[in-house]
Amino acid sequence: MADERGGHLASDGDEEDDDVPFETIRAKWSMDGARTLAEAAAMLREHADYLEELKRDGWELTEPVDDDWGIIENVDPKKRLSVTVQ
Repeated sequence: MADERGGHLASDGDEEDDDVPFETIRAKWSMDGARTLAEAAAMLREHADYLEELKRDGWELTEPVDDDWGIIENVDPKKRLSVTVQ
């Protein structure tokens, strides 16, 4: 599902019964629609800000990103990406 920033995808929450919540993130569309290099750079900075916000909220990659798919987890079992970062 995409959030209001566009392109930042999280899983649909099927893991709700797991002890540690896992979610997925992608960057594939993070600069789609940019008409100038300056606009593309601004969109990438926004995506970087989003990733830093996730980090501050306790999320971390579980393994290296592979083919644009990143799996992240938060040690707080009550946190879900769809409700944590808005």
